[in-house]
Amino acid sequence: MLDHDFMALDAPALMLGVLAALSCSLLGNILFFRRQVMLGDALSHSVFPGLVIAYLLGGSLAPPLMFLGASAAVLCALLAIRLLETAGRVPSSAAMAIVLSIFFALGVFLLENQVGGGVHLDTEHALYGALELSYWPEPFTWASLPLNIKSLGFLTILNILLFFFFFKEIRLILFNSEYAGLAGFSPQIFISGVLLLITLVLVGCFDSVGVILVLAFLVCPAACARMLCDRLEQQILYSAVIGISMAVFGYIAATRFPLWLGWEHSLSAAGVIALTLGLLQVTLMLWGPRRI
Repeated sequence: MLDHDFMALDAPALMLGVLAALSCSLLGNILFFRRQVMLGDALSHSVFPGLVIAYLLGGSLAPPLMFLGASAAVLCALLAIRLLETAGRVPSSAAMAIVLSIFFALGVFLLENQVGGGVHLDTEHALYGALELSYWPEPFTWASLPLNIKSLGFLTILNILLFFFFFKEIRLILFNSEYAGLAGFSPQIFISGVLLLITLVLVGCFDSVGVILVLAFLVCPAACARMLCDRLEQQILYSAVIGISMAVFGYIAATRFPLWLGWEHSLSAAGVIALTLGLLQVTLMLWGPRRI
């Protein structure tokens, strides 16, 4: 029988970490092979002002309102990046860096000056999330399961179905987009759908997981898997396994290791998970089968 405290306190945090890892690692493979990882960085930072403005206009943190605000912010960010690339003749990576900096700064400014501290929305949660604060009041009952777990679980299922039913199309678009267009598969429509899914996942992860860990999940599992294999099927599987295992190990390391060492407080779960992903990446780069 599972301990009640574990199910109420640790299980929801682990579920959020695992679901975020699985969703982001799957979508991260697409950004990785299209050399658009920086786009994920830009979008994750661009979501922040959209959430703040949505709260200011609507007065609540209701998920539909947050999604509309985040979607509008992401659309504005994409348009701004495109405008900088074309009219401003700025390189793509530089345009993304400019946009993510401006958008995130705007979100921080609005949050600090317009929202204040009267709502569960702040810069620290935006960066680091709050996995440790997840709580399941009545374990084993669906009704009391936190809403963010339900929504992120639904998005994870959508991502799995995308790769299961459209794997051939994904492979074709990733490695031969011109032929995909001739065969009737529009790379632009596909990428637009992926960006929509990424936006949904970002909104689902924002409050609990935070920007830093979302970025780590988008980039590191795909990059680690690349050090282990050279087939797309294996790449997707390995990245998912790496993301999930590092989420579990990182959470345990953050919450249990300090207590075993006699420390008074645990560490930030999001920070430790991101650190373990980075250390694994360095290890595989130095000693993996496809090391540098």
